[in-house]
This record gives sequence, structure tokens and C-alpha cells, in this order.
Amino acid sequence: MSVGFAAKVASTVAVILSVGLGITGVLSIQTFERTLGEFLSSRFEFVVNDIRQRIETQLDLGLGLSSIQNIPESMGVYVRGDPQIFTIEVFDESGTVIHSTDTSFEGDLVTEEWMQAWRESGDEGVWALLQRDAGVVGASLRNSFDQEVGSVALRYSRQFLDDSVMNRGSNLLAAGVVVVLVTLILALIGSLLILRRPLRDLADLDASIRGVIRKLSRENGSDDVDASKIRSMEFRTFVSEVGRARDLMVEARDEVRQIDEEQAGQS
Repeated sequence: MSVGFAAKVASTVAVILSVGLGITGVLSIQTFERTLGEFLSSRFEFVVNDIRQRIETQLDLGLGLSSIQNIPESMGVYVRGDPQIFTIEVFDESGTVIHSTDTSFEGDLVTEEWMQAWRESGDEGVWALLQRDAGVVGASLRNSFDQEVGSVALRYSRQFLDDSVMNRGSNLLAAGVVVVLVTLILALIGSLLILRRPLRDLADLDASIRGVIRKLSRENGSDDVDASKIRSMEFRTFVSEVGRARDLMVEARDEVRQIDEEQAGQS
């Protein structure tokens, strides 16, 4: 009985701990993913800013985006030097791709998500997105009149980010399982040690009450409670007092009956 009750207490503690660890783990993974994503964005932001400076230098000379011929070549150097970079595109204010390291993209329109992120980039002109298939980092392009004429955008692989997040999640899961198992064992042992006396008293109380009920249900019943099974002195005293009270009630009942019989005989 005590072991089963202690197991229930330990299981409850383990469930509460599991829920807490689960919530903490999810928040930790989200924080880790966001932090690592910001780190990767900062890394590729350097590349984007370097390309932007080269383009804006030629824009200051009065050239248009479509007139700058060496943009694909300078962007291709970065793509070939870093396998995590997918493509680098330059698009104008309408969202049309003017230059790209993948020439098949030239003339296409970028997604509305890119356009919105670019328009909301603020004074710094740097924007970033984390899409399902890739991460994107971009920077606004300004001409000599400080007018935004387009943006340069770099798409990079999410493989490193996803693998890192997955490894992080696996480590947290393994650590959580170990913590829950250790806590379950400690809670079981602690419950058995801490609740030993209360559980014993409850068992004695149960035995005492059952014995008293049996005694009171019989007119001349004997003591059905085995005192050797009751280890608590308080409950032994309780059984003794209840038994004494029962005996007094029986004596009083017998006296009342005797008086009634005497009065009936006299009448």
C-alpha cells in the first residue's frame, strides 16, 4: 500500500517536471534558433554590405543598375567561395531581378515577402528573412540623390541552422529524459522515507475504524482488532478509549432495561 501511494506521488512529481522541462526546452530551442539565425544573418550581412558599396560607388557615377556590367562577376566570387550561399540577386524598385548569380532568375519578380521586408528596412536599409527553404539577407541600394533604387539580396542555406537546432533539441531531449528518470527514482525513495510514518498512521486508523465498526455492530462482540498490527501508540489508545466508551454504553443500556422491567413488574 505504501509503495503504491509513494509511486503515485513520485509519478505526479515526474509528470509536473516533464511538463516544465518540455516548456523550457521548447523556449530554449526557439531562443537558440533565433540567436543562431541572427548570427548567420550578421555573417552574410558583411558580404551584402560589401557588394552594396561596390554598386553604390558606380551608382554615384550616374550609372543605372542595368548598366553596371561587373556586378554578376563580383557576386559570383562570393558564391563560389562559400558553399552555404545559394544565390545573390540585385532587383530594382519594382522587384524585378536585374542581376543574379543564377542568370535564369534575371527578369523575374522577387516575392512580395522580400519587397515588404525591403520597404520596412528603415534608415539602415538592412533586412533579413528566415524562410522555410533558405535564409535571406538584403540591403537597400541608394543613388547619389539618396534615393532607394533597389536592393541586393543574398540567399543562404538553412542546412547548418536546421542541423544545429536538431542537435540541440536531441541533446535537450536526452538530458530531459535522464533528469526525469533520476527525479522519479529520488521522488519514489523520498516519498517512502518521508511518508512512511503518515502512511503507517493511516493504515492504523483504517484498522482501528474497521474494528470499532465491527465491535459496535455486535451486541456482545469481542475485540476484533489485533493490537499487534497497530504500531502507533496514539491509535492503540484511541481503540482502547472507544472500547471503554462502548462498554459504558452497554452497561447503561442494560441498567435502563432492568429498571424498565422492575417498573413493569410493580405495575
